[in-house]
Amino acid sequence: MVAVSDNGLGIEPSVLSHVFEPFFTTKEVGKGSGLGLSQVYGFATESKGQVSISSERGRGTTVKLYLPRSIEAFWETEKRSLIAKE
Repeated sequence: MVAVSDNGLGIEPSVLSHVFEPFFTTKEVGKGSGLGLSQVYGFATESKGQVSISSERGRGTTVKLYLPRSIEAFWETEKRSLIAKE
């Protein structure tokens, strides 16, 4: 697990549910593409991992990235899903 935290203002609960959507941003036009956290989400899911975010107003935000322990575990899962069932 890799965690990244800040001690900023935090994220409003109404916004938190949208942060992994592509092109979602709270910044004004031209100040951000809204691709950062959607890229993290895409990387996590393609790696057979997960990502979570928690935030508290006035205290900051933490993003946690969970990845498989080894590439072998990843490939074992892939092999099982590719084998046709008779």
